[in-house]
Amino acid sequence: MTMKTTLAVALVTGLVSLTSAAHAQEGRSGVGVGAEITNTGLTGGTFVYDAGQFHIDALLALRNVEDQGTAIGVGGRFFFVLHRGQSADFSIGGGLGFVHENPEAGDSTTDIHLEGAAQIRAFLAPSVAFSTSLGLGIVLADGEDGGRDIITLGGHTIVNAGITYFFW
Repeated sequence: MTMKTTLAVALVTGLVSLTSAAHAQEGRSGVGVGAEITNTGLTGGTFVYDAGQFHIDALLALRNVEDQGTAIGVGGRFFFVLHRGQSADFSIGGGLGFVHENPEAGDSTTDIHLEGAAQIRAFLAPSVAFSTSLGLGIVLADGEDGGRDIITLGGHTIVNAGITYFFW
């Protein structure tokens, strides 16, 4: 490469990164797909609608284990953006989820998952966000044969992560 070519590549690379950072800071809107885990342990594929000042996450989980049964989980989360940086944002919000388990032996149960959380999303690239959240999670367990309610409070062990690809 000649010196002019190297300089041109460096200039274009710099402009692209500045444009990406400006796009992330100005506010964006679009949809994304990925995977997340909530503070209550509900894990699955996510569909995210990002409106710039807030984002809505829909979560779907399915587990089928031979000789153990099936579990289906659905959830929704809403986060309001409090602060936006050059390639990250900080949000607060909450979520609601349901997990229906149908074991091979025994009665089926439906647990209710509630959470309040703070979330940080770091945009590793213009269309890829890594997220982590912490907060309070409550699982209201169903079942007459020993179902138990669970309360978790965010700390060093209740920090959960996700990754989302956005189609801007």
